[in-house]
Amino acid sequence: MDFAKKILSKYGWKEGDGLGKNNTGIAAPLKASLKFDNAGLGVDRAKEFNDHWWERCFNEAANNVEVQVQTDGHVKTGRKEGEDAVEISTKGYSARKLNKANKEVGGTVYENFMQTTLLTQNGGEVETVQAIKVEDIAVSKVNVLTDEELFKACGGRTAHKGARHGLKLSGKLARLEQQEQEMLEKLQGKQTPAVEAELKETPKKKKKQ
Repeated sequence: MDFAKKILSKYGWKEGDGLGKNNTGIAAPLKASLKFDNAGLGVDRAKEFNDHWWERCFNEAANNVEVQVQTDGHVKTGRKEGEDAVEISTKGYSARKLNKANKEVGGTVYENFMQTTLLTQNGGEVETVQAIKVEDIAVSKVNVLTDEELFKACGGRTAHKGARHGLKLSGKLARLEQQEQEMLEKLQGKQTPAVEAELKETPKKKKKQ
């Protein structure tokens, strides 16, 4: 930055003025954007945190199982096949829907790209009439509940069965707190006589020779 400033000052430029003959150019320098990964330009870095593909695949796999209760009481399980079968994919679109839509519109998909417009010789753009819409091939979205919403949906019940009866299992935390307090008092030299007597009465284990 200092090197560029010296070069511009040599030709009469002053700090705060714009670039160009009439000082009508930009006045603030362009900042370099450092890149240390292999991700392409325009990549959404928050996608891995917002795309809950695991929950979606789990729900679709669960819905793919068919359970039938026969007249004799036996339960028969099966799974859907064909177009109704589950499609496990970590991408944000369905490859099955994409291939089907590509055949219907006459081939507007080229590897990882979809044709949406055509460029003219004059630099203009003409929209493709039979372009594939992103919403038509998108997978179903997953509504992830927060802890408060999940607790409310479960009626205040948790996996701990004793919690519904008022048991919080705070005994271990209380013992840890007491041990920390005793250790703190011991380090500070302010240990109570009762704690000292309890420590003296504790028999020490003999080491085996």
